[in-house]
Amino acid sequence: MEDINVDLNHVDEKASAINAIGIIGMNSPGLCAPRMKEILDTLEELQFYFHENIKFHVALSYQQIGLGLMRKQGVLNAEDKFEWKAGAPAGSPLPVEVVTYLDQIVFPYFFLTFEQEDNKEVIERVFENMREMTHDFGPAVFANQMDRVMKYCIEFLDKKAFCQTLAKGI
Repeated sequence: MEDINVDLNHVDEKASAINAIGIIGMNSPGLCAPRMKEILDTLEELQFYFHENIKFHVALSYQQIGLGLMRKQGVLNAEDKFEWKAGAPAGSPLPVEVVTYLDQIVFPYFFLTFEQEDNKEVIERVFENMREMTHDFGPAVFANQMDRVMKYCIEFLDKKAFCQTLAKGI
């Protein structure tokens, strides 16, 4: 058996860079806008990196960028919160740019993770992101995705999720 050497400093540096992207995207969305395609392409390349810490930070960065887009659209109040109402998504609509980002970038990533990821810590992070997004964005965050979100939640609860079954050959 061959030894596999992993330079953990490289992993930590990469995770820090991804973390920086997320925080910068959250706090300076206008400055990131000209490079957003490059940022998202880079995050997409790292979505299924071999180390869970990288995947963890990619998931977090997607959420932070979404919050930055909300900030860029000027829909956050003085406390930097989106004032949403519980109930129907129509009661607290999200800006079109944010909905497009969620539907084209974030949810496809979440769903692909549920379908392909075997690391339960990464799956846990994605569920945490969904919970945090509900808190930050309100019910409209799931307006176009609720059926699939519930499908994956129920699969996980029924112990039929990929990370619980298919990844183990069951």
